[in-house]
Amino acid sequence: MNNRIRPVQIQQVMNGYLVQVGCQTLVFESQSTLLVELGKYMEQPETIEREYRHKHGLNEDCPMPEPAANRVMNERETMKAFVGERNEAKHAR
Repeated sequence: MNNRIRPVQIQQVMNGYLVQVGCQTLVFESQSTLLVELGKYMEQPETIEREYRHKHGLNEDCPMPEPAANRVMNERETMKAFVGERNEAKHAR
C-alpha cells in the first residue's frame, strides 16, 4: 500500500477553491469542506484517491512523482523561494 501523497496546490477563487492533487483538479465551495477532505487525504491518500476516482470518474493514469530531495535550503535560496530574486536584490543593499 502506497501512503505517499501527491503534490497539492490550492488556489482560492471567487466562489471557492480549486485544488490540484497530482494531475487532477477538484473544486470545493467552502473552506470547511476543503479542510475536511484534505485531512482525510493526508491520513489515507490511496484510499481517498480510489474513492474519488470511483465516485467522480477521475482519470487513473496519473503517475506518482518521485519525492523531492530532502535538503535544507541556505538563507539565500530561502529568500529567493519566498520573495523572488528581484526583491532579494533590494534586501541585499
